[in-house]
Amino acid sequence: MLLVVPIIVLVNLGTIKGESLLFSAAKLSAAEDLTENHTEEIFKMEQKAFKFDPLDFLSPWFAAKSAVRMSNPKAALFYFKKAVHRNPAYGPLLQDFGMFLSQTGENEPAERLIRAGIKYNRISSVRYKTYAEWLLANGQKDRGIDTLRTAISLNVKKSRSYIDFMDEKGLNINEIRNALPHRVEPRIYLAEFLLDKGMQDDAERAYLDAFTYLDKEEEVSAGCFFKAGRYFEKQKQYDEALNIMLKGIEYLPDNAKIRVVAASLYERMGILYRATEEYKHALILDPKNRHVRNKLKKLEAT
Repeated sequence: MLLVVPIIVLVNLGTIKGESLLFSAAKLSAAEDLTENHTEEIFKMEQKAFKFDPLDFLSPWFAAKSAVRMSNPKAALFYFKKAVHRNPAYGPLLQDFGMFLSQTGENEPAERLIRAGIKYNRISSVRYKTYAEWLLANGQKDRGIDTLRTAISLNVKKSRSYIDFMDEKGLNINEIRNALPHRVEPRIYLAEFLLDKGMQDDAERAYLDAFTYLDKEEEVSAGCFFKAGRYFEKQKQYDEALNIMLKGIEYLPDNAKIRVVAASLYERMGILYRATEEYKHALILDPKNRHVRNKLKKLEAT
């Protein structure tokens, strides 16, 4: 029992020292204009942290990544193995190791590790994206597209970054479209991507196509209706803009802002009685809205 206390104290002191070294290494890594000497210094700090803290997996993991940057595969392999030994169930680490092995031509163990990274982090879209990146790089485009679809389904808010990623990887528009889940929001992001590419006709089709998936949604973001409606309004396609906002009212009947946009479109189209109706609905939902109240007064005065 007397021996246990000093051992615990030593371990704790080692942990404190190791964390201090990693903090210093991270601080140096954040410096601008990182030189080769800086990289070597960071690597030495991570090596020392590894020796001081016998339980921490971060220090060998970071040392492995530094070794990769320094083109030292032997050291990278050593520290990756140590890191995985200390934490065999951390997805980002497993996938980093897998991507490293892939660079050295060991594709079978690389894929096992990358897939294991998903196994331990099934709700992380990033883990699926990493696997998709590996599949695309290894000529397995169809599987890569299927994996990206899963990644986007897990985090539709990141759809645009995934679309840009696919574009960077050389996928064509049909392949990108095929990788998107049957959801509204990813298709809205696709339309915005196409607009940025100057493909206006394709963008318009993507906006309209997005709302064919409304019945597959448990919850729809009001922003989807606003983005598409705003686009068609700017193009002076008021009928299309209004149809989108009416769909918004159908799916989000308690959203006052959608009703205000619909009312303004009716007003612009000269259908004043419908504009009045929607402004009144909006005012019921948002009684303190002075803009809507003023709009109603003007309409009722005509």
